[in-house]
Amino acid sequence: MNEKRRKSWQKRVFSILICLGAAWIVYAGVMNWVAWHFAREASQYRENLGVVPTYLKDTTIGELKGPRIEKFGLSFQVPWSDIVHEQNTKSISALVFRDGAGLMVFDPADEVDGARIIRGKTAREQQLMNRVVGSQALSSNYELMAAELQSTPSEVKWWATRERNVRSIIFLTDKAGYLGDAKVIYEVHSDTVRGFQYGDPNSPPYRVNLQLFDKADHHYVIVIANKDKGSPCVTQAQINGLVASFRGLPTGPSNSGPSNGN
Repeated sequence: MNEKRRKSWQKRVFSILICLGAAWIVYAGVMNWVAWHFAREASQYRENLGVVPTYLKDTTIGELKGPRIEKFGLSFQVPWSDIVHEQNTKSISALVFRDGAGLMVFDPADEVDGARIIRGKTAREQQLMNRVVGSQALSSNYELMAAELQSTPSEVKWWATRERNVRSIIFLTDKAGYLGDAKVIYEVHSDTVRGFQYGDPNSPPYRVNLQLFDKADHHYVIVIANKDKGSPCVTQAQINGLVASFRGLPTGPSNSGPSNGN
């Protein structure tokens, strides 16, 4: 009698484990299918999500004859002269030059510390996110962006592990926000900064978005565009010169009001 009860109990435990395992497989399968469907739809809506960073073909450092711009704790030289319009807010400074070139500079103090947010607050959260996202990607905001830009919708598979798909979805969501309508991403660097250039200055819509990080991982954003959007306003060599001229001011990023210096 006791033997029958023991076998019956073992059967029930075994059945429960099988049911739980089947439920988990179904749950994981459904979640992976949702992730795969999301990535598939996103790739059709945003075809440029498949773009990954490449090296610059033109690494020439162009000569810059314009003034040195100082905003929000950063300083760099531009190739254009004669500022005809300038509008400053607490977090953005916009300048228009006589030849039609436009420049927007964003306050780095307002940039989100994405790596810190994703890492989480508790030891358990940090352990989980290091496993899902990767410790290298979470080591700095530059490394996080680098990892995000390497991610493509084709990585999301309905048969892949759930952690891998979650990682890809997190990366693709952030990548879409930075990428905009850019069809190319270049890796850029100088003695003081490293980062990425979204967009080719010689291709429509003739807009370039520079995402730069200094050695302290401060995140700087500079956008260059032509006012009429119909022709180039800057060359790649001039952009290289701007990046090479980039300096952080002694005070570093701050929320102080913008100032312009020559």
